[in-house]
Amino acid sequence: GEFYKIYHAMMKHWHRKLKADTILDVRYENLVADQEGQTRRLFEFVGLEFEADTLEFYKKSGARTVITASVAQVMKPIYSDSVKHWKKYEHHMQPLLEVLGDLSYYEDWGESELLEPEQTNLTTASKDEL
Repeated sequence: GEFYKIYHAMMKHWHRKLKADTILDVRYENLVADQEGQTRRLFEFVGLEFEADTLEFYKKSGARTVITASVAQVMKPIYSDSVKHWKKYEHHMQPLLEVLGDLSYYEDWGESELLEPEQTNLTTASKDEL
């Protein structure tokens, strides 16, 4: 929990300090709800032309060798079964949830707080911002 709080604070910091087109956050819930929209967003962000075949990556999985722990995942479409799956185990996660506090806080990554490049000054970041 403490590690995630530090990670989240660091990402908020970088969202505030870097230009708006430097970091792209892709949330799992958004990806499974709108795979094509999120995939198009990713392609646009990295400056590539969208390729519709990428939406059906699993159809080509037999044509290539996958040697990772995710081998089963790349052989089927994106699925939403894991969205909020953690809720099943919530009673086991109380110590973590207590450390994290209000989970809605972590929905904000600081995108709304982006500064113009000339307003950035990394030397003025306080300990609370990091």
